[in-house]
Amino acid sequence: MRAECEVLSRRSTTCASSGVFCGRWAEDAQVVDLRLTRIGRGISMGQLFFKKPLQDAILSGRKVTTIRRWDRPRVKAGGRAWAPGVGWLAIDAVEPLVLADMTAADAAADGFDTLASLLDVLRELYPDADTRDGDGAGDGKRWFRVRFTLTSAVRAPAPTLYDA
Repeated sequence: MRAECEVLSRRSTTCASSGVFCGRWAEDAQVVDLRLTRIGRGISMGQLFFKKPLQDAILSGRKVTTIRRWDRPRVKAGGRAWAPGVGWLAIDAVEPLVLADMTAADAAADGFDTLASLLDVLRELYPDADTRDGDGAGDGKRWFRVRFTLTSAVRAPAPTLYDA
């Protein structure tokens, strides 16, 4: 991958073949992709966003799945995704899901104590979707379970004098 990009400065890179900024940042000789982009030979990388309490659950290892409502999967098994505030996630599986078939074990893998608390959060995040029947609002979207492994966590920067 490094041969495909030419480092312009210590912080940014551009694709050598097209000359277009590709959203990659050079840092200590390691190239890290921080944007939802298509680079190189068709390698796509997605992003998954999590609210702060869910970020903490991922970083502590309590959350290894996420439930999403999409028209089609936005990440691919075998790929990876950037989660701001968390780090890189290796995508282990992306499976269609019927919410009515979920169990307490599914809720625990998602970082919740009970299935009811998971369904409450899904209702809050997806207010237009019906979480009772698992089919939704007839909008063509479906529920997906994404299984992931945290591969590299983001470390919070050390506090500075200006943070006080």
